[in-house]
Amino acid sequence: MRSGEEIQAALRAFAQRWRDYTGTERAEAQTFLNQLLECYGVDRQATGIEFEKRTSDLGFMDLYWPQWCIVEMKAPSRAERLSTHYQQVRDYWEASADDVAGTPAARFVVLCAFHRFEIWEPGRFPRSPRVIVDLQDLPDRYDASGQGSCCGICGTQDRPHHAVQRRGRRRMDRSCRTAPRARRGRRAATAGPSPSRRTTPSWSAGCPPSTPRSPPAGPYEPFGD
Repeated sequence: MRSGEEIQAALRAFAQRWRDYTGTERAEAQTFLNQLLECYGVDRQATGIEFEKRTSDLGFMDLYWPQWCIVEMKAPSRAERLSTHYQQVRDYWEASADDVAGTPAARFVVLCAFHRFEIWEPGRFPRSPRVIVDLQDLPDRYDASGQGSCCGICGTQDRPHHAVQRRGRRRMDRSCRTAPRARRGRRAATAGPSPSRRTTPSWSAGCPPSTPRSPPAGPYEPFGD
């Protein structure tokens, strides 16, 4: 996995390379997306990402990352009107779910016109994009506050979020286990020894009993861990 500094350096070079592109979607879409994935250190084949994935009779998704992301590319001239293509990619999103196989729809859909990205999360926020970012801002927005410029493409915001969540749970459990002992110590210091008295842990202070924990819900880790 690449560090944040490595990703930013790669994205600066990437933005410089593509900033003046004015050609068509078809001519360079796959080259553009391959290079973008490389900036994040994503192995396209190892993660099962496909180009031109057919969706029954709706057409072809420009990029399909199973259960995670669908990308629809448009020409740079469409950058100011990307949202007008949302219904197209939403139809792809609905078609990406397979009820029989038990495969959920992709989490994100991305409209990209080379110089601008619109990232949508239709399962949670179907009415407006979660992120709109221009190409030159990619290095600074690569993973900002969990809503990074390419969260819908490379998913880097989930990894630190899950790590913090797990550490937070461990801290909570430790505090819950030590809280009864601390209370017993304070009582002994103020009230003196009382061998016949037993302190029962109370969970009213907001520390629930420790229970087996499952891994955080969400799409698979995107970097092939």
